[in-house]
Amino acid sequence: GYKIVDKHFDTMTAKRFLIKELHESAYALLRTSDFYAGKEALYKEAKANKTVKIVSFNEAITEMFNDIKEYKVNCICAYNLGFDLRALKSTYALFNEANNEAIIKKLHKLATLCIWSLACDTVLDTDNYRAFAKANNLVKEETGNYLTSAEACYRYLFNSTYEEEHTALADVEDETMILKYIIENFKGRVNYEINGQCWRKVQR
Repeated sequence: GYKIVDKHFDTMTAKRFLIKELHESAYALLRTSDFYAGKEALYKEAKANKTVKIVSFNEAITEMFNDIKEYKVNCICAYNLGFDLRALKSTYALFNEANNEAIIKKLHKLATLCIWSLACDTVLDTDNYRAFAKANNLVKEETGNYLTSAEACYRYLFNSTYEEEHTALADVEDETMILKYIIENFKGRVNYEINGQCWRKVQR
């Protein structure tokens, strides 16, 4: 799933797919992956209500890049963007005879913004967040580290008991809200860095 917004965060288009190779076969990933486990009812409901397109992975990717071109997208964003980029490249290779050069070439034309890294630079690296985390069980017992996930960040920013759904478009909507909050409430240069260790900045 993906969503394209303009500089004012108004939605230009939003799309959600079920990948045919996964949902119309006995693909092992659906039975073993934590990202899919327990979501069968959600997928069945979406299919029954026809609220989601069922297409092949390559059809979904083609439609996404067509929308990127049509809406003149110049930056791709996600919470933990490094993970999502790796997932896109490896999944593309899975369905394209281990070759992912085509998608890598297209992705490299876009600027990248990791919302996780941006959040750790701004809203999460604060005494207010650390106090909130302690008061709301957002600290790992075994390490004492403050959580910096999208779920933890969303709970802090919007004072909610939110639980991430871990379905593509729902997560996109929530991550867009986090990005919008940061852009609208923090001055200064936006950090476009993808930093898999950004969580360390919050551990004080």
